Amino acid sequence: MNKHLLFILLCISLCTSTAFSQIEGSLDLSFEPVLGADGPIHTVAIQPDGKIMIGGGFFNYDGVQRVSIARVNTDGKLDASFDPGEGILWGLNVNTIAVQPDGKIIIAGTFTNYNNNYSERIARLLPDGTFDTSFDAVKGVLGDVNTVAIQDDGKILIGGRIEKYAGVVRKNIVRVNSDGSLDESFNIGTGANSGTSASLVNNIKVQKDGKIMIVGSFQNYNGTKRAGIARLNPDGSLDTSFDPGAGASSEVTSVSVMDNGQYLITGYFNSYGGVGRPRAARLNNDGSVDETFVPEINSTAHLFISKNHVQSDGKVILSGQGYFSRLNSDGTVDMTYNGGVIGVNERVMSFDVQSDNKVVIGGWFTQYNSTPRNRIARLNGEPASSVEDAIQTHFDFFPNPSKGFFTVKSDEIISEISISNMIGQRVYHEEINSNEQEIYTSNLPKGMYSLIVTINGKMKSRLMLVD
Repeated sequence: MNKHLLFILLCISLCTSTAFSQIEGSLDLSFEPVLGADGPIHTVAIQPDGKIMIGGGFFNYDGVQRVSIARVNTDGKLDASFDPGEGILWGLNVNTIAVQPDGKIIIAGTFTNYNNNYSERIARLLPDGTFDTSFDAVKGVLGDVNTVAIQDDGKILIGGRIEKYAGVVRKNIVRVNSDGSLDESFNIGTGANSGTSASLVNNIKVQKDGKIMIVGSFQNYNGTKRAGIARLNPDGSLDTSFDPGAGASSEVTSVSVMDNGQYLITGYFNSYGGVGRPRAARLNNDGSVDETFVPEINSTAHLFISKNHVQSDGKVILSGQGYFSRLNSDGTVDMTYNGGVIGVNERVMSFDVQSDNKVVIGGWFTQYNSTPRNRIARLNGEPASSVEDAIQTHFDFFPNPSKGFFTVKSDEIISEISISNMIGQRVYHEEINSNEQEIYTSNLPKGMYSLIVTINGKMKSRLMLVD
């Protein structure tokens, strides 16, 4: 067995280093905005072509005027082919974006005008950013919009702090037809409310069976107690088979519908159904709490969790106030995701997951893993095939932490070994043809690294600590 002296390749180019940077949650250096956004990003939506729609409270992107809305190319630079003109009136926000199957774009928030076209809190745009006059929302929403969801039939669900739509009372949730007219067949009764103006709906998800999950800050739905969460039938009536009991102790910001019929909710709450659950809870299909998921979230340090996404393997990606992390399926912190480190220096308000499992995040932050990124960044993800491949691609390494050297060992032949630091730079790479290799780490600074081992053409990463 040969011993190889490990040295740091500090002069290696960032483009080359990212090709070998496989640690999930690390910064993707191939996504590099020029200046990024000069104000907060509230919402991120990835189009089928990979381009990224962003909305928020910014005035410029990459130094070009883009008031509250812009589209970004896959490399992080501004997409000049999407031109919103004057955009949103300054001081008003785009809170949510949804892309239709035909490429048209629904935007909603606190605005009343888009590029000198009057539109109350919601508008539809053509793919090039021009105002779609076939969607009539002139009388639109009285209130503010936090979320929209597009149904398979083209109808659009709207949630927020809403009093009326097109002059008709609709408390915090409404459904409109594809032309923007009110869908009167969606009967919510007294809606989602608490009897005060503080009630609101933050997130809506449409299930495959047509039922609708809503979360927010409310105490009742059409007169029936539902604290922060409710499930609706397709016609807007309450689905009483979902009973959250005491529900969430405070505002719920986000809900994900899982493939197994469960739900993952996040927000400001500390308990659900009387059971302690700081900022996140997993629910059974009937609304009861899943006691096998106990989130490791410091509720003192992190006032709220803004959004969640459940992966196919049950792991959960979460964003929030000074927070971006991934939990294992039991709620423990996943130490393989960015080394368990919270890379952002400020709040992450939204994120979306690409088809290759990379994650685009937006918010108030100005750096990730100490690398400057103004309000937007993309993080490396697990290769799409890795859930199955990870089971078949196994290796061990020891000792960990490493004190001068470590050994990598597998039952199968290892073809390559790489090591990357936590900002994605490759510091070691070697092609081998052995099932065991010893590597010196004496020249590496102390800290966390990603060890990437290739076996049978499949790459698998593990976290290692150099002490």
